[in-house]
Amino acid sequence: MYIISEHDTPVSMLNQLMENVPRSSNIFRASRELLQTTRYPPVAPSTYHILIAFAVVHSCIMWVCGVVIVVPIAFSRVKRGKYLWIFRKAYAGKGQTPFHVPNSVLAVAFTQLISSLLCLVYSCLYYVSFASPKVASRVYLYAWVQLMWLFGFYGYWITGWSGLCTILCSPVTQIPRPLRKLVNRPNAVNAFHTLVPIFVSVCTFAWIVLLVFAYHRESERYNHLDASLNVAAIQLENRRRVDPAAMYEMALQFIISDGQLTRIVRWNSYFWAMLGFLTLFPFIMSGWSLIGLLRNSTSSVRQMMQPAGGLKTADSEGLFYAEKIAKELRRGYVYVTCHFSAMLLSMVYSIVICVLLGVKADKVVLESRWRSLGSWLYLLCGVIVAGAMLLQSWRIFADLDIIITETGSGVEESDITATSRTLTSVDRPDSVGSLDDLTIIDSWVKEETVQVVQIQQARVAVRPQKAQAIIVRTAF
Repeated sequence: MYIISEHDTPVSMLNQLMENVPRSSNIFRASRELLQTTRYPPVAPSTYHILIAFAVVHSCIMWVCGVVIVVPIAFSRVKRGKYLWIFRKAYAGKGQTPFHVPNSVLAVAFTQLISSLLCLVYSCLYYVSFASPKVASRVYLYAWVQLMWLFGFYGYWITGWSGLCTILCSPVTQIPRPLRKLVNRPNAVNAFHTLVPIFVSVCTFAWIVLLVFAYHRESERYNHLDASLNVAAIQLENRRRVDPAAMYEMALQFIISDGQLTRIVRWNSYFWAMLGFLTLFPFIMSGWSLIGLLRNSTSSVRQMMQPAGGLKTADSEGLFYAEKIAKELRRGYVYVTCHFSAMLLSMVYSIVICVLLGVKADKVVLESRWRSLGSWLYLLCGVIVAGAMLLQSWRIFADLDIIITETGSGVEESDITATSRTLTSVDRPDSVGSLDDLTIIDSWVKEETVQVVQIQQARVAVRPQKAQAIIVRTAF
């Protein structure tokens, strides 16, 4: 039995074999033993336990995703319409062309459901491949990893897309300077966010084809070399003539196929790392801007709650509902911050893992220890996203839609009572329908009673003498 070092390559293993095989031993049988030990080493029981644990965790994640998708069906018709939709139109400024805002709640739930299902299948196939080398040579595990990464990318991309559209429909002062030019280019934004996932999908299936052919070619040459070494060992024991040149040629072909597979795995890992970087920066920009928008809105509503001289009973009632609005804003701010942090952690983790496995691609292909480690790191990525999924379910049950008031000036004193009545009607978002289409309800307010909270840059908000009660759903 030969012990394989973590720094071994196919060529170094061949040199090690030639140096350490005793003269009296069968070199072909020793070569076959080394090859089998490297490719299919004994598996520790703890490895099976880890795979079973990951399978259980991803089954639980699938259950949470199913809850997020199915539970809104039981809601009332008005409330159900807030959650069960695919795209909504949102307008920025005075533009006539809408931004198409995707439903990030359903998108993350569906993509994570499929990704966890793939992780569950991957865990089962990996478990079976340990016990059966024939199965291991046919399941092409790395091709399954591509599908796992693809659906993970869908979730990240759609979440960033939704957040970006929310920011672009905000006041210009709240939009980061690099993004302000996009306000007047909704068609370009919609096309970009639609075409990129299509491009990534095509590239992913191209990578799957390359990996399947590379694994198949490498597996065929391994089986051919293994069978030839077995025949040569028998011939040598029977003192029959063996062709060393033919055996060396087979070993060389196997080494070449291993090198080709290593290069494909390395560049594939770098490809996903690059996609992660390209997705990370717009995600951070839109998410951080949205958090800042909610933080500023919360501060403005708190200022609106400051008592003024000569308040009447109606004024006090209006301030009571303003306080409830402030609480809704704070809850939404906490939700967006936590969800943004969970998704950001998952994205950074994915990028680091892709870079690490790209650098160690030769180890991932050649060594069972690194293959197992890589599989565990892949499966762990979906577990991190589970935190975001729990926040999604919390959002559905807690109804985290946000109500933001926007006011103007130049109204009469008799409008104070109308303010209280309007605040009462928008206390619960269900009374005005979905929050994602940026529904706006006009209300008259007294300038001395409510201070300005500039939030929505909507076309109908150009009348300075009126106030707006704008309902906005958090994009994340």
